[in-house]
Amino acid sequence: MIALAAIAVTIGVVGALGAIARRRWMVVTVRGHSMTPTLHSGDRLVVRRWIRGAMPAVGDVIVFLPDDRGYRIKRVAAIAGDPVPAWLGRDPGACIPAGHVIVRGDNPRSEGSRELGYIPIGAIIARHVAGRSH
Repeated sequence: MIALAAIAVTIGVVGALGAIARRRWMVVTVRGHSMTPTLHSGDRLVVRRWIRGAMPAVGDVIVFLPDDRGYRIKRVAAIAGDPVPAWLGRDPGACIPAGHVIVRGDNPRSEGSRELGYIPIGAIIARHVAGRSH
């Protein structure tokens, strides 16, 4: 009887930990070649769900939803208050508005803020924090 109770408690604890982990972590699959050579199409990434009020840092790899075409995975190139990068080709001399970031793929021919514009912080759903698997 005691052994069955211990097994039931163990299953309950494991289930609770799994539920907590799903609220904080998720796995996303890289689609396309915009992050090559760092990430490749088909790579699976463990990402931490975005915490409201958090600010990304330059260099962070983020997952965001800019439109109804699904999520994108890009690197943060500049954050609110930074000067608009020259490669963006718009607003020379301006600063990135509050609550927004500039993103760029690691592949120079990838879609980024040149096509998508400023990305609202509210569109970020996760940040890459762990390795990848093929």
